[in-house]
Amino acid sequence: MIQKTISRRSFIARSKNLAGGLLLSSFLPIGLQRGIWPLAHAEEFSTQNDHFFVLVRTTGGMDVSYGLDPQILPRGADASDLYVGYTEDKIISAGPGIRLAPAAQALSRYAPDLLVINGIRMENDGHDQLNHYISSGMTDQNEPLLPAKLQSLLGSEDDLGVLADASMASSGALVTNLKDLSSGSYKDLIAMMDTPDSELSSPYQKVIRTLRAQAPQFETMKDTLSEVRSKVSGAPETYSKLAAAISVGLAGFGAVQGNEDTNDLDTHREHDSNQTKGQKIVWENVASLFDTFKAIQWKETGSSLFDRTTFMVVSEFSRGPYLNSQNGKDHNTLTNSVLLAGRGIHGGKTVGGSRLFTRRQLKNGVADQRGVPIDYETGLIARSPENADFIRPENIARTIAKIFGEPKGHTIVNPYTRSIPGIVKLS
Repeated sequence: MIQKTISRRSFIARSKNLAGGLLLSSFLPIGLQRGIWPLAHAEEFSTQNDHFFVLVRTTGGMDVSYGLDPQILPRGADASDLYVGYTEDKIISAGPGIRLAPAAQALSRYAPDLLVINGIRMENDGHDQLNHYISSGMTDQNEPLLPAKLQSLLGSEDDLGVLADASMASSGALVTNLKDLSSGSYKDLIAMMDTPDSELSSPYQKVIRTLRAQAPQFETMKDTLSEVRSKVSGAPETYSKLAAAISVGLAGFGAVQGNEDTNDLDTHREHDSNQTKGQKIVWENVASLFDTFKAIQWKETGSSLFDRTTFMVVSEFSRGPYLNSQNGKDHNTLTNSVLLAGRGIHGGKTVGGSRLFTRRQLKNGVADQRGVPIDYETGLIARSPENADFIRPENIARTIAKIFGEPKGHTIVNPYTRSIPGIVKLS
């Protein structure tokens, strides 16, 4: 039987160990954990007209450019320069501006809603460092990820912050563990909340007030979850929870894994079989996330939750163009790709690009695939040095800020960082 009145110390200890319950420590603002206050909240959540953001991160070295920036063998080159495992006729032309490799076929039905950014320069190496860089636009790993930055600027003080699966609940001002998010587990936790506020420290008071206020929405979320499950089969459970929670107003920002079902993406060996199989699962997961958000009508407006949400799908780097001695591919930080979808973008197009340099073209005799500069006036591949520069993660983060209307006082990246032309479609 659950004790109804407990001390603050007991409450904290028991909350962390409650079976199926909330990981209360994940609610704490990361700024408080580090002794640094997070950015101030906006006055109300609706300042961006119910505009939501979801970051999808793949980990373990998925060759995202393999799916989003398909290549063909150029004249005079051979498999020592480029090995892709498919022929040119298998590349999917998903509308006039999107080309997908066969492994990414699941995305083709969403082509009008997609925007691909290719040729992103990552420069340094390291899985965790670069996954953080592409997810935040900052090289400092103490910086919160984009959903947390947006939530701290635009979120409500009465919502659950950023909804994230456990492996991503490490950055941001306020993070709720999606895997523990259900009406049942919150009922158990709320039952322990007869503790007077005076016995709790300030951060815990905020958490408890939030949970008490949101209790009815957990019940609505339960009904929404049932409806989503009946309409969309095969989607990871965390995706369904995220969509249902956003739809009932529990949060507006999320971060989920794209490769929860596969970890065979760091393919230094046997690239052809492992990368193709694993990547197919990832893109099917992403498409099922879109399906889930499409299945939820938004406030009887005739639009869906997908139409109100900006999605960003990332990986830390691409992989080299040729097979190594173990039939694998090694890390390539000189090009990368990001997928944007949903609200605020000009869909059905690709921005940026990469170029294959064959072993005969490079002095070291080793082939390479590299991102090429764009013209920051036009957004097209640069034809001259004027206004030319590479696309880097900070440019993408700056573009996300622009999609959200340049929130007042934002420090998402350096204010002098340029956004990428041709992406933003304000609505």
